[in-house]
Amino acid sequence: MPSHWVSAMFSRLLSLVVLFLALSIIPLAAAEDWLTRWNTLNEQIIAANRASTYENALSLAKQALQLARENQPSPQKETLVSIGNLTYIYEEMGRFDEAEALYKESIQLKRQILGPNHPSTLVSMHNLGILYLDRDRYAEAGPLLTEVVQLRRQVLGDKHPNTLSSMNGLLRFYKSQKRYAEAEVLCTEAYPLMRDVLGPNHRETLFTMGNLAYLLAVNGRKDDAIALYVQFIRLAGQIYGPTHPDTLTSIGILADLCQLQGRYAEAEKYYTGLIALMRGTYGSEDPGTISFMNSLAHMYQLQGRMEDAQNIKNCCK
Repeated sequence: MPSHWVSAMFSRLLSLVVLFLALSIIPLAAAEDWLTRWNTLNEQIIAANRASTYENALSLAKQALQLARENQPSPQKETLVSIGNLTYIYEEMGRFDEAEALYKESIQLKRQILGPNHPSTLVSMHNLGILYLDRDRYAEAGPLLTEVVQLRRQVLGDKHPNTLSSMNGLLRFYKSQKRYAEAEVLCTEAYPLMRDVLGPNHRETLFTMGNLAYLLAVNGRKDDAIALYVQFIRLAGQIYGPTHPDTLTSIGILADLCQLQGRYAEAEKYYTGLIALMRGTYGSEDPGTISFMNSLAHMYQLQGRMEDAQNIKNCCK
């Protein structure tokens, strides 16, 4: 075979090899291009969310989701992340119907891709349950929040932070329905777990502690409630601040409980301290300030301290 034929065949073979390699590289390069763009969009979404520029974040999140859907024949991680980002933004913007639709889609996809008991699937289920609860859709919230608590206990264990968070969600549901006996059972179980796992000063722990104190009072265990409220107010004052609404409300409840139990000296201490805080924060003419002053005046009347009661009433005029 002439040498120039060999040379020509070799050149053609080399050309085919180069073409094959080029065709092989194009999809990979394209994949890298869209993933790079997707990652860039997500960085911009995070920055926009931090700046609370949600209209900008919404536009970016829609682009990221479209990009993922166009480049993935079946949904994968990037699609799920994009749906999650868009759902969060819709919630922050108060567009709850759109958020709900995406939560439902996310749950369906995660069940197919990750499995029904996967922690990420349970996150979306919990969030949808809380969305229902916030919108007073109790018939839908209750079963979903109950299911999440059961599954998280099985999958993650009682002491996992996500399990504890879902217990607080279910607790909120029980309270909204005035199912106080069930709420107290759940809260009594959750509070020591949160104290051990999250620490006594964690906000979730404090939330549960305040709820337990309230439930003890509602269910007739007033002295136990008083003891727990004293602890709660001390911690709330440190964490929230002495004039935070939760702190002030709890002092008012504590004062009322002490009065109901005939513990008038303690009640007077809490009422007078609360009134001073309310005056300094909201002013003497604030309805809340006046309400607590009237409660103090009423207690003085019960004790036969008519002059003290009248002095308080005069200040309310």
